[in-house]
Order: sequence, then structure tokens, then C-alpha cells
Amino acid sequence: MTDQPPQDLARLPLADFIESAAAKTPTPGGGSIAAVSGALGASMFAMAVNYTRGEKFKDVAPVMDATAGELTRARAMFLQLMAEDMAAFAQWQSAWRMDKADPARPEAMRVATATAIAVPQEIAALCVTLLAKIVAVIDKVNGRLLSDVGVAAVTLESAMRAAHYNIRTNLSSLESKQDADGLRAEMAGEVNRAKDLLATIEAKLATKF
Repeated sequence: MTDQPPQDLARLPLADFIESAAAKTPTPGGGSIAAVSGALGASMFAMAVNYTRGEKFKDVAPVMDATAGELTRARAMFLQLMAEDMAAFAQWQSAWRMDKADPARPEAMRVATATAIAVPQEIAALCVTLLAKIVAVIDKVNGRLLSDVGVAAVTLESAMRAAHYNIRTNLSSLESKQDADGLRAEMAGEVNRAKDLLATIEAKLATKF
């Protein structure tokens, strides 16, 4: 493992980012990939929205303009969460390496674990929010871009699942079994919500092509 400061991965060329993810280094890891996948899903949704703007689509302009703004913010949030995931791992690693006799270590580990869970929780929640937004506007989207909407939907759903793996791996570090069980139940509900949203989207797409 390395103690070097993390790179600004959002500014790396794509090929370099892929190589960085493949390298024998702890970051970028699964949480970062979940965030990037969410950003890509948001990007495909945004492309479809941007092709549903202009004179030809003036009847849906208020909805598409508002959605475009939301997707700009979502992409920025995903990239910020990628950076936060890397920082969360560094925080956890620092706490883990503390002397086990240090009385400050348990609290440091508690805070680091909570942070390592909170970041992928945000990634997952944002993915589900965007899936719900697709359901809300899919009937208004330019029909020629519906395959891209489908790509956005399956990418967001898989990004949500990826984020959940990064939550689950930290549950054993929680002091409270009740808290861990509560998070598992919360994740199960989120998975079912995302499944239902994706099924609705795919059923809509099945009537179009």
C-alpha cells in the first residue's frame, strides 16, 4: 500500500484512470468506481436530456432545463464523492495503523468506519434519485435517445449496487449489531426501490424498441 497523497483522479485521462484503478494500490477502489459509474450514468441521462431541448422540444423546455441543471449538479456530486471515498479510506487506514494501546484508537476507528459507510450511502442514494428522475421524464425524452436512457438506467442501478458492497464490507467494524442490521435492512429497501424503478424504465423502453 502507499501513503502518497491521492491524485486528482477526475482530471486524469481515461486510460490513465483505468490503469490507476487496476494498479496494486488501495485507491481508487470500489467506492471510487461506484461514484464514477454513477457519474457516467448521469452523463448518459444528461445527453438524452440535452437532445430534448431547443425549438422542436419547447413544450417540454421547463422540465428538460430543470433536469439538465439537476444532472450537472449530480455529476459534480459523484466526482466529489469519488474524492471523498479516497479520503475516507485514508482516514480509516490512519486509524487502523494507530497503536492498539492508544486510548484514542477506538474513537478514531469509530469515526473512520462511519465515514467509510456514509460516503457510499450518498452514492447509492443519488443513484436511486436519478433513477426516479428518469421514470418521471422518460415519456418526454427525445425518442431517438431512449437507448441511451436505458444505458443510463442500468449503469445507475449497478452503481448503486456497487456502492452497497462498500457499505457491507464495513458493517463488521460497527460496534452495534443493531446498527449493522438496520443498515442491511435499509440497503435491502434501496435495492428493491431501484429494481422497481429499473423495471418501470425497461417496461417503457420495451414499448418503444
